Amino acid sequence: MDKLDIQTYVRNNQDTIYRLWKYKKVFTPYEIDSRFEDESIFEEDTCEFVKIEEVICLPNDVLIKFRVMLENFVCNDEEKNFMDGGFYIFERLSDITLSEYDSDNGREV
Repeated sequence: MDKLDIQTYVRNNQDTIYRLWKYKKVFTPYEIDSRFEDESIFEEDTCEFVKIEEVICLPNDVLIKFRVMLENFVCNDEEKNFMDGGFYIFERLSDITLSEYDSDNGREV
C-alpha cells in the first residue's frame, strides 16, 4: 500500500475505533530458554482503543498518530461507548497490530 492509499484509507475511516496491541521486543531469559516467545507476543494483555489521526510514511515503515479513546463505563446499556482520552500516541506500523471490531463501532453483526 503506498502513501496515497494509506492516507485515503485514514481519511475515509477517521471515526473508526481500532484495538491496538504492541508487539513485545524483549523476552526474559526464562521465556527464551523455555521457548515461550510465541505465547506472549504482546507487551500487555489488554489493548488500547484508538482512532487513527495521521499517517507519516517513513523509509520501510509507517508512523501513525493515534488518538486514544477511553471506554465510558458511566452508561448502563449494553452498547460500548467511548470518550476522547485527551492525548495522542505515536507507533510504527511494524511494532503493532490493529483490529477492528463491529461492536466497538456500533455496527450490528
